[in-house]
Amino acid sequence: MTPTPRSIHAMGADDLRLACASLRHEITQIAHWRRLVRARLDLTVARAVLPDRLGQHAAALGTSSPAVSHNVLMGIAQAPGAAMLVTDLPRLRTAEESLATYEAAVRRALMIATDALVERLCQDPDFRALHLSAAP
Repeated sequence: MTPTPRSIHAMGADDLRLACASLRHEITQIAHWRRLVRARLDLTVARAVLPDRLGQHAAALGTSSPAVSHNVLMGIAQAPGAAMLVTDLPRLRTAEESLATYEAAVRRALMIATDALVERLCQDPDFRALHLSAAP
């Protein structure tokens, strides 16, 4: 659960630091999940309509044939295992949209927590004294 603006502004500097660290970690986890979902979307779409055999059209122009055979490419593209079906695209798109919405909410919470931390630290006389004495 992400902190609300009201709960963030009630936190002390130490709790705000922890909240910011937690929110930054959550954003990295969201980004990883989004990459996985987007990759699955890309693979599902790409496998639904495979490209033509390579080299057919370029050979007439005098180019060399591809280093990898069409059969090898087809084996890669159609490898069994964790393949998703085209019918899974709506579920994948819904997952991606949900992750995007959640990421936006966590980023907003991080921005609010960071702003509150800066405000709290600026109001703390010990913080100001520490940084003013360190100035050249």
